[in-house]
Amino acid sequence: METKYISCIECKGNIEVPDDAMVGELLECPDCGKIYEIKEVKNGKIDYKEAEAISEDWGE
Repeated sequence: METKYISCIECKGNIEVPDDAMVGELLECPDCGKIYEIKEVKNGKIDYKEAEAISEDWGE
């Protein structure tokens, strides 16, 4: 099977996408640490977006 990659929007680095990647999965750029979320996997194409920042709520 062919290895799939997405391109980091921040540094243009290559991010390897696992063969079993699923919608909602988070991928991290090995070069700059930026995190992306898979939006759709369809016919071998991967649609992704920058992951939203996760903040702690602590019930406040």
